[in-house]
Amino acid sequence: MAAPARRSVVFVTGNAKKLEEVVQILGDSSPYALVARKIDLPEYQGEPDEISVQKCREAARQVLCSFPPPRGLPCHSSLPPACW
Repeated sequence: MAAPARRSVVFVTGNAKKLEEVVQILGDSSPYALVARKIDLPEYQGEPDEISVQKCREAARQVLCSFPPPRGLPCHSSLPPACW
């Protein structure tokens, strides 16, 4: 029987070593295939948890807005609630 197809997940980093480490941690049995994507994000100010949320939202916007939104919706309407 064929192995189930692995879903791709965009891993936002410009650091190849970081990607290698995460792939190693997840192992071969992970149902996800990581796809590296380097994105220049603003240097936000604030508390670490607030900065993380802001960076996640901006990365999601940039990644998802690089593809046509479904059914002609504007890009911001097609964002999933992954980071908020």
